[in-house]
Amino acid sequence: LALGAAVLFGARGVAVRWRPWATALAAVLAGVCVALVWHDGAREWLLPRGGSFRPTIWAASFARTVETAPWFGNGLLADDNVAAAGLVFLHPHSVYLSLFHQGGAVALALCVALVGGTAAALARQRTRADARLGLALLAAGACVALFDGHQLLHKVGVVWWLFWLPAATAIGLTRTGRADAPCRARDGH
Repeated sequence: LALGAAVLFGARGVAVRWRPWATALAAVLAGVCVALVWHDGAREWLLPRGGSFRPTIWAASFARTVETAPWFGNGLLADDNVAAAGLVFLHPHSVYLSLFHQGGAVALALCVALVGGTAAALARQRTRADARLGLALLAAGACVALFDGHQLLHKVGVVWWLFWLPAATAIGLTRTGRADAPCRARDGH
């Protein structure tokens, strides 16, 4: 959420009086990230559940996919359970790793291109409020997809909205006003 808010304010062109607050917030977030990485006590205090085995799950999922089918993946119906640390987890807990497992490097590259293209299209239209909101949602959604989820086309939920709404907004904004865009009927239908 903090990254999404920062992108929203940054795309809007934060007024000069807000820049010290934005800088202070960025410094606090950077400090929290440093503490999470290098200080065990801070990590235990900030994350009482720990990392929920995510680094271990991610490493095991990545290694398994590299061994079995790195280019085109194992398919949508492949078992995506991950055995790590003596436990079995229901999925890799990262949309990107699930894409890599199911569709390989090709699917992951297409997803990165989709996110990048969406971000670029929205950034070009950042003077419009809906484009700024789309950028903020895309930034938040990219973070959510990094740390949880396992399918982009599973069900309409938070991950779905945070990923596909910005993509649809970018498509709509790029089609607005173009000569090859479909014309509206003159009789109102």
